Amino acid sequence: VGVAMPADVIASTGSSRDRGAIGVLMAVLLGTGALVGLLALTVDMGRVYLESRTVQVGADAAAEGLAYECALNAAACASTANATTFAQGIVNANSSDGATGLEEVCGSTLGGCAGLSARPMDCATDPSGTAYVRVTTKTQTGSGDVLLTPFTDLLDGDASDGDGVTLWSCAQDRWGKVDYANVSLGLALPPCEFSIGGSTKVQLGVGTVLDTSCSVTVYSATGSTESQALGIFGAGAGPIEMPFLIDLGTGDCTVETQVTVPAVYPRFANAADGCSGAFLARLAQHIDSGRTVIVPMGWRDSALTVVARSLGAVHFLGYCTQSAAGGCSVGYGQLAGSGTWPNGCSSLRPCLFYEYVNAVVPYQEIVTTPNSTQPNFGVQTVVSLP
Repeated sequence: VGVAMPADVIASTGSSRDRGAIGVLMAVLLGTGALVGLLALTVDMGRVYLESRTVQVGADAAAEGLAYECALNAAACASTANATTFAQGIVNANSSDGATGLEEVCGSTLGGCAGLSARPMDCATDPSGTAYVRVTTKTQTGSGDVLLTPFTDLLDGDASDGDGVTLWSCAQDRWGKVDYANVSLGLALPPCEFSIGGSTKVQLGVGTVLDTSCSVTVYSATGSTESQALGIFGAGAGPIEMPFLIDLGTGDCTVETQVTVPAVYPRFANAADGCSGAFLARLAQHIDSGRTVIVPMGWRDSALTVVARSLGAVHFLGYCTQSAAGGCSVGYGQLAGSGTWPNGCSSLRPCLFYEYVNAVVPYQEIVTTPNSTQPNFGVQTVVSLP
């Protein structure tokens, strides 16, 4: 049960000498203007701190978002004008007043950036030779790029000089190929068929197509494309250049697992291995969902093994399976009801229909070894730089 104390009893619990000392201190502070000065500095420095966080968050978000766009070869990275418009939208969205200035938007695919100097607004790391973007933000107000500090102006005795600060922040992100990713389908695709943005129809399983060498278009360190000769891979006359069902280590071609390349996997030789039915069921799920699927890219280098050289990303569009008469009796997705085998496939094995796309895999390190034997087939990641 609470008991209310009389007001005079509450007042008597403090020390009268303490109250007197506090009163004298307040009088001194007010008389000398020190308290007013402290309050002024607190208000102005609080505004400066909030502005510094605004320009930093805007730069970080814009650099990361733009790097993702560049890794995906999106339109935002096609020109400096596009990149600036894209970055401006992000920094404005991260500003409390909806407006933050841009000092610089540049990168490896945008004509490069100027060299770093000792300016406080510069980033710390020179990313030259990599695929990167840099975004530098700055203060933007209705009257320009200076954040006014009016209370501090009052203290210096000249409120008309418009004292203030301009704050900058620099952020950089880079992108590049990865050496591992989660794979949900035990299927190795042929690298020589690689073509971003183009659709491919190819038969699955045993074949006689041999490639002693081939050149494919892959992504370079600067974000552009370049031709890379893969050369002879494997023993004998050359690798069999066809998709293969592979065992990812579980005896099942549909269990998701992490694939690190290069690696060697046993392949399922034929439908009797018990994988084909499960594979087609999982494949139908991917076709229906339209999701991007990460797959190993590699060749058969012996009778029952496939070497994964790199990683690719595809959208599966359809498939056909053969009938007793050799026609496309069971079609799914964009090959449903076709009745005949599409061009590029024969009735020997099921026909796959897919297209390669770019994909960004989060939270990984970038493979940076020059002239690596791992081609860049568009599966990449984005990391921040100091």
